[in-house]
Amino acid sequence: AARKASLGATKRLVVAPTASVDRAARRQALANLDRLARAAKSTPDGAERVVDQATKAGVREDAPELLRGRQLMHRLKLDEARSIVAEATSVIPEYKARFDELTSQGCNRAAFGWKRKLDESLARQTEAESNILFHERRAQQDAELLEASLKARQAAGRPASSLDDDSENEVEIIEENDDAAA
Repeated sequence: AARKASLGATKRLVVAPTASVDRAARRQALANLDRLARAAKSTPDGAERVVDQATKAGVREDAPELLRGRQLMHRLKLDEARSIVAEATSVIPEYKARFDELTSQGCNRAAFGWKRKLDESLARQTEAESNILFHERRAQQDAELLEASLKARQAAGRPASSLDDDSENEVEIIEENDDAAA
């Protein structure tokens, strides 16, 4: 009976201010993203923390500051991964040669240590190469999103910076049962 009653009930949509987003936290996150973009030096993990904080604070996915922050994060992660690949590429031949030499001499216990180093370097290299592909793809996507976002903002007559944009009154659509119709 309850199911039949709920099927017959009508719903109404109510526009309400978003309660889950703290405006001050969002503005602070945007300011942090802006500072990150202007910073002369940042670490990949530091950039990732700022981007994560902005996402948790409710910064819109199409905010130019968030997209620029993510691009910077991807660029830093790419640099880090490329340096890991370069380091691994330089030591792998040495580790392999040392392993082969010790194995041919019958020094299996000593060879095992070099084999472990070789395996660790190969694993790091493989992971870094995978990260390079991922971050290149995501950086390209974010660049395209940033371009589209800036064009949409310009077409709507909005400023290029979310910090300067007071028109972003966030609301959510709430679906309620219309008790009068039930």
